[in-house]
Amino acid sequence: PTLRAARFSTTGTPLDVSPLVISSTLSVPNPTIRVASNGTDFALAWQAGAAVSARRVSGAGQLLDAAPIPVNGVTNLGDLASDGSGYVLVARELAVVRLSSSGTVLDATPKNLYAASAGTPKERPSVDFNGTHFVVAWEQVLPGGADSDIYAARFDTNGTIIDSSPVPIS
Repeated sequence: PTLRAARFSTTGTPLDVSPLVISSTLSVPNPTIRVASNGTDFALAWQAGAAVSARRVSGAGQLLDAAPIPVNGVTNLGDLASDGSGYVLVARELAVVRLSSSGTVLDATPKNLYAASAGTPKERPSVDFNGTHFVVAWEQVLPGGADSDIYAARFDTNGTIIDSSPVPIS
């Protein structure tokens, strides 16, 4: 399977004659895909099987990386965001890997925000940047699996957690 991307204008008009080929070597169909912009360029991250990769695309629609960038240590892609320069990938287990604006993976090992508690898996993380800090929100399944709560936490552009404990949202 092949992963392709296309750019659109603010009115929904396609900007590219043909879609860009992001990866032609996917190991599975229908990968998990996330996209973020730093205001100039875009980063795409995808998970195919247990492998997570990323690739950058310029605002003009040119591939900025010669090949997909492997993101080692992330096995459950959750979300992707930018601080206006680089990018962060947040894994479902609340681990963070930073990607520079030039495409360099800055963390050889993912930085764990909060260790997973036995019997309380973390699901569906969503991350964004407020101009100073990243905030990640997630669903935490309660023991027994019948109910869940929503939590959030802030971390800085170095991936360092700011809140000593997750903030309960609901």
